[in-house]
Amino acid sequence: MNLIKNTQSLIENNNFDEAKDILVSELISNPKDFHILTLAALVHLKLDDLSQALIYISSAQKYGGNEDWFFYQVLGDIYSVRGEKNQAYEAYFHALVRNSYNDELMRRIKLIYDLDPQNSMLEFFPIKGMGAYIEEGNGKRLNIQLESSSAAMEKPYIAELNNVHSVGQSSAIFSSDMIYLADDQDYAETERSDIVSTTWTRNIIGFKKAEGKDEQDMVLAGIPNQSLYIESCIVLNSRAADNYYHWLLEVVPKWLLIETCAEYESLPILVHGHMPDQHYVILQNLLGENRQVIRAEAGNRYTIGTAVIPSKLSKICFDPLPNVILNTDDACYHPEALAFLRNRFRKDSNKKPLSRKIYLSRRGSTLQKRKMLNQDEVELCFSNNGFEIIDTAKLSFFQQVELFSSAKIVAGPTGASFSNLVFCESKCSVILIAQSEKNIGIYFRNLTQACGIQNFFEVQGHSVVNQSQDNIHTDYLVELDEIELTISKVDIG
Repeated sequence: MNLIKNTQSLIENNNFDEAKDILVSELISNPKDFHILTLAALVHLKLDDLSQALIYISSAQKYGGNEDWFFYQVLGDIYSVRGEKNQAYEAYFHALVRNSYNDELMRRIKLIYDLDPQNSMLEFFPIKGMGAYIEEGNGKRLNIQLESSSAAMEKPYIAELNNVHSVGQSSAIFSSDMIYLADDQDYAETERSDIVSTTWTRNIIGFKKAEGKDEQDMVLAGIPNQSLYIESCIVLNSRAADNYYHWLLEVVPKWLLIETCAEYESLPILVHGHMPDQHYVILQNLLGENRQVIRAEAGNRYTIGTAVIPSKLSKICFDPLPNVILNTDDACYHPEALAFLRNRFRKDSNKKPLSRKIYLSRRGSTLQKRKMLNQDEVELCFSNNGFEIIDTAKLSFFQQVELFSSAKIVAGPTGASFSNLVFCESKCSVILIAQSEKNIGIYFRNLTQACGIQNFFEVQGHSVVNQSQDNIHTDYLVELDEIELTISKVDIG
């Protein structure tokens, strides 16, 4: 790592020949190190040796560079030198997805975009928390009193805003004068959690922190030029509503707030336009048959005369920044939100015996990250101990509710299917498998506690760090002896 830092320093000081000699020498003993290969590509680009730069960047990609933001920055630089603006923009975008607070990357992507503008506007826009925006006299805030409260979260409310823009399929809201109105909890956590997130189909591209007291925080955002008008609607969305965990635990409970207000009972609903079918099954169950649902598309901007926006009933560190270790306050669930989900979707099964021991396989997951590399051996271990191997991707929503309602033990690697713990009985036991880095198990450890489930066991795997930065999506291995020991501790009599 010191080699990389020292070489980067030489490049920054224009000592390209010295940097090249060091890198070429190092590659003799480490020919597959994509960090060194990427730097070699950069230094040869600086020396106007484009053909050699291409050779090195191709090798870097072959050995894992396509998971690294710096790889994409150098690739973008190469495309830019070659005059291939579209490819350069795409490469810089990939880099910014992985490092979305990087000022230099934002400058490069804006410069490339300005050379060849598309059917949208890419600009830096000021950002404010929605609560602060309302307090300045913009719109109305209706505070909602629930029977129980949560000290970890702000008091729930419904915002009514006039003449705002909802951009794309996300929850991005802009005021009429194009101020980005961020969720207050998200905006308060910009030192810990990425306010942009690693979503590919997004309109908020980067976040730029103010450097001086007279400056303002900004976001780099792409806004479609063409707008569709909606007279009034409820914005029931989030930036990851297509993910089961965020949909079930962040978005759906917002409906509890809407149901407290009779004046909203006929308003149409604006939702993420590309959610899985089971999300719409849940939505239909909430709304009934007659409510209009508007599916927000990725390339559209919706101008809303009156937007009704319920606040979140959860606090989740969406995408922890590099070097951030998750703590207890990074995953909080309002008790009323969990009760709402149970009461609305779970059939009364208190009289049913808890008999099923289920292991949640992630084989059907579309997220090709955070893989347990020895999953075959782990699944066999659980199967030999009497567990059913279940892939929830093959079940309907209500089949999942029924499954978890009757579960005696729920086990498996951390994933969105564990969101269904909200439907478990308190006597259920949980065995969660997660990599040790970043304390990622906190999301479902805290959910288990919030649901009143007392028997919780966590098996921590060891990450195989083949990415450029340690993050919550690294692949990992689990010790089978530890699995066997944990199973033996759970009361399976």
